[in-house]
Amino acid sequence: MSLISVTVKFFGSIGDRFSWSYDHERGICVALHDGLTIEALLQNLGLSGDEVGLLVVRGLPRALTHELKDADEVSICLSLAKAGGVERLE
Repeated sequence: MSLISVTVKFFGSIGDRFSWSYDHERGICVALHDGLTIEALLQNLGLSGDEVGLLVVRGLPRALTHELKDADEVSICLSLAKAGGVERLE
């Protein structure tokens, strides 16, 4: 199986979880085996689908089952519920 390279950009506080330096402008480059899905990418990064509110690949919203291609740009937004950004109004 060959390797592909995808660029990952985090939005919200999700990028702050990592111990390595994260550049919000450039994102990070991740090497994956060809044919893997967004869900596999998240697992590789130590994230779960429940933590993610929005996944965008090349400008289009995608599901966890979307198969990644070489040179894809993946934008990951943290779920508001997981970020603590949702409050109950009474």
